Amino acid sequence: MLLRLKHRILPLAWYEMLLGLRSPGGLAAIAACCAAGLLAGGLEGTTPSMAFYRTWRLGAIMLGFLCLPLLASAARRDTLTAVSDVIDSRPQQAHELLLARWLGNYALLMTLLLVLAVAAFGSQAAFAHPIGGQTGAMCSARAFVDAVTAAAVPLMFLCALGYCAAELLQNVLAAAIVALYWILVLMGRDYLSRVFDLSLSQNNVTYILLSAGVVFAAMAVVRYRQGLHNSRRLNVPITAAVFLSAGLIVAVHFVLTRHDPPMHAHEVTLTVAGQSIRAGRLPGFWLPDQHGKMLRMHEHDGEIRVVSFWSPADPDSTSVPAALQTIHEEYSGRGVQVIGVCLSDDWSIGGRFARQCGYQFPMVTDRGTHWADKPEASSPLAEAYEVTSLPATFIADGGRNLVSRIDAPAKTQTGLIRACLDGLLGSG
Repeated sequence: MLLRLKHRILPLAWYEMLLGLRSPGGLAAIAACCAAGLLAGGLEGTTPSMAFYRTWRLGAIMLGFLCLPLLASAARRDTLTAVSDVIDSRPQQAHELLLARWLGNYALLMTLLLVLAVAAFGSQAAFAHPIGGQTGAMCSARAFVDAVTAAAVPLMFLCALGYCAAELLQNVLAAAIVALYWILVLMGRDYLSRVFDLSLSQNNVTYILLSAGVVFAAMAVVRYRQGLHNSRRLNVPITAAVFLSAGLIVAVHFVLTRHDPPMHAHEVTLTVAGQSIRAGRLPGFWLPDQHGKMLRMHEHDGEIRVVSFWSPADPDSTSVPAALQTIHEEYSGRGVQVIGVCLSDDWSIGGRFARQCGYQFPMVTDRGTHWADKPEASSPLAEAYEVTSLPATFIADGGRNLVSRIDAPAKTQTGLIRACLDGLLGSG
């Protein structure tokens, strides 16, 4: 099997990738990715982490839409191309041919994603000068790798759906059905379960399994059309059924065990949202930080707490984590605990930002966060803290009693937090 993969499938996949890149559509896609990357990374004040975030979103959404007509045309071209026209004197079985061509087209998408990432991070390092006292490295290999890996799974699933649908239906309009699904998901993010959003990293396992299932199902169909049997070879239909069933089981488990308002409300999360900052004490929580460790609010009883909410989707609050790192460095040895709360429907974003920038304070993610127009409606913890705008910072004494709430712009947060902490420490 490995020899067949090495000597027959991979060479054809390489040929398919080069064929797509050299086509007029492929060259246009390369130009579009370069332009989008230069624009996304060259904006003033863009940090490596923000370049990662924009590249990931562009890769998952823009490149996802861009790839569908390319995949549909490639599938239609492959349908009309005889096997003997591709490899002389070494005919391929239909299912192996489909696998090779799918791998080639996925490699094409990954090449376009790399072009997008190189353009974004190159322009970020060259033109995005720091603003407002931003600190930190202007280049980050970790952020670059995160950007590519985060967008790889959504593109895998779109490639599987787009290419296989067009191949089986033998109609380029099949890609429009996939695009319509993606549009409906993006437009109905506040009504649909998050499990339908293939761009969220917590759904990676589901969509990897479903991608494999779709590809093997397509292989099973073309084997049937060619009149092949499954004896003495990998049972393709059973393999497809296993992957599809596993993906659906993981998806159902995801919905039934996590807070996902359209389909399932988690009891503990509702309890968190039922608290109120109006009581004069910081609401408690139990959430994972960037290292996967569960952080409990009561673990820091006796310490002054600085709890700050921010979101990578909110331009006004993206500089808050850097400000919190400054406060942490200045006050952590004086009995002050800084906690950042990332509001994002993708659970990995806060942790990725923290690891990329080397933040030493806990950066927790509210796993009940979902897409909404208002912060307090998107996050159970934000609802408990009554966060109506970002950034929002809360300072409490050692007994968790609220001392100050700061809703000022991010560029003034550091000074206001310092003033409040100096007052508390001075009076102690």
